[in-house]
Amino acid sequence: MRPPIPLLAALFLLSAVPLTAGDTNMVGPVWSDFRGIGTGASLDWGDINGDGLPDVVVGAPGTNRTYPSEGVLWIYYGRPNDVPTGWPNWEWSSGLTGGEVGQRMATCDFNGDGFDDIASYYELTNTQNRLVVFYGGPSGPGTTPDWTFDASATDEGLGEALDCGGDLTNNGFDDLVVGAPRTAFVEASVYVYEGGAAGLSSTPVWSRPGGVFVAGLGDVSNDGRDDLAVFSRFNEEVDLYYSKNNGLPSSPNKTLTDDPSGVFGHRFTAGDFDGDSRRDLAVKHSEWWDPVNGGFKSRILVYYGSQSGIPNDPTQVFVESLPDFGLSMDSGDIDGDGYDDLFTGTQGSGFWTAYGTATGLDPNLQRTAGPVYPGGHVVRFAPDLDGDGRKNLLVSGPQRVLMFEPCIDATQTDSDGDGFYDICDFCPAVFSSGQYDTDEDGAGDACDVCARTPNQPPGSVDTDEDGHCDFADNCPTLINFAQVDSDGDGAGEGCDCQPTDPAGREPDGVPGLLLVKQPAGTDLTWGAPPGADRYRVLRGTADLLVGDYGVCVQGNLTIQTYTELSSPAPGIVFTYLVAAENDLCGIGPLGYTSFGNERFDPSIDVCP
Repeated sequence: MRPPIPLLAALFLLSAVPLTAGDTNMVGPVWSDFRGIGTGASLDWGDINGDGLPDVVVGAPGTNRTYPSEGVLWIYYGRPNDVPTGWPNWEWSSGLTGGEVGQRMATCDFNGDGFDDIASYYELTNTQNRLVVFYGGPSGPGTTPDWTFDASATDEGLGEALDCGGDLTNNGFDDLVVGAPRTAFVEASVYVYEGGAAGLSSTPVWSRPGGVFVAGLGDVSNDGRDDLAVFSRFNEEVDLYYSKNNGLPSSPNKTLTDDPSGVFGHRFTAGDFDGDSRRDLAVKHSEWWDPVNGGFKSRILVYYGSQSGIPNDPTQVFVESLPDFGLSMDSGDIDGDGYDDLFTGTQGSGFWTAYGTATGLDPNLQRTAGPVYPGGHVVRFAPDLDGDGRKNLLVSGPQRVLMFEPCIDATQTDSDGDGFYDICDFCPAVFSSGQYDTDEDGAGDACDVCARTPNQPPGSVDTDEDGHCDFADNCPTLINFAQVDSDGDGAGEGCDCQPTDPAGREPDGVPGLLLVKQPAGTDLTWGAPPGADRYRVLRGTADLLVGDYGVCVQGNLTIQTYTELSSPAPGIVFTYLVAAENDLCGIGPLGYTSFGNERFDPSIDVCP
């Protein structure tokens, strides 16, 4: 057991620090999937279909199917030596307007058949919830829940706290722990439904006050039995219940409290952070008033376990000014060094990793956040989901699920000195303090001319520097990060002269026509670009360079054909460019250069 760290010496302001030799950090996302509103409000994993491969389970309470906000549960089945499937293999929706299934979800093998099961809830009415459980099987879950439980009128919010408790009743089966937060003026309740060969018990086998947040901790009391933690809102405390042969006790074995300012205990997780084979506990304290530096901050307090269980006081404290720091927490040995690591997320500022060591958690947390998909609302440690030998971290981002993995390299080669080994550096030749790959094309933003355009060809240009290459940008001359196009006509805001009228937009360049050579007496034809009402044709007498477009020979064409009647002088070849015109918005570009960039020339406004 490592010696205690003085509490005052353990106050650390979190920051991203350069890595040193032997350190690891997260890279990714190595897999992601965009599904819709609320995607990733809950995340978990398990082998649902029993094929020996871990599957990803996702809740999306805001997603619409037949009804608005009925919510959806999805399963992405694992694949050998590959990332999970790109499209859910199974889904279930509540079938009720505002049902919002997927706000909370957990996976466990409640009936001990070797297939992991899925537990969640949805809203029957504004004041009554229904718990649902789907039992796994060789073909995955069925199309209807295998177990349900409807909350009574006094258990408002049943299921809004939910976790796999482990074997809390000591019958050899996993149990389901469910909290009912109720209203702001009534103390919550927590219930345990006992697992068994026939599935979960039809009614709770244990209940107590508390339940705004609940979590199975594993064995924190070091007696070989699983234990439970419950947050009690009215007392601002975390109650620890150590299970015995006959199940959980009627009163907590230990109660943890902290500074009365703020809210203590509404998130927690357990893991062996110092490798002494004893479970440790990390607890969130939000809205804590900093008496030294002032201001409300968030803290994570770490209680290192001993032979007698969790101590009364924390040994290490992390402090961060972000109010939602610690919004979600999980633990696991992601870098494979024998010490569990702590993961903590935020609403949208990314997530942090505190790596475990022989002396406890490293005080220098590593932050992972991208400019577009910051993620962190939910973090969930997972096994090797893609078969590359590395553990993974599932993270919910805005309307999507992201998967990260640690950067581990025995050679410790870091060519650009940015702290990320070449083997997992998205841009190994250019220093980049964050491994951001916004367009997920494998080339980091620091190496990407257009960070939001995947697989851009050589020579691509991003005129407005918004991350979208000109050839893929709906407004290449004005910054439009989100590519907003209100009327759906393909012209982005700022470049659309009629932003609410899809018939009015500056036309695109004529596709497939660069510098076409045409002999006399033949027809020049072209494809119709979006926004084109009529066309203008320019003719030159050489391989035209940018800025030298020749002269206008035909205007006001309503067809996509120009007939050349003249003959060039001996040794001369006619070359052509065509510009499309929109009746409301004017003239578009003269096609594209060989690099895919648009050609413009205001002189073509004068045309017969």
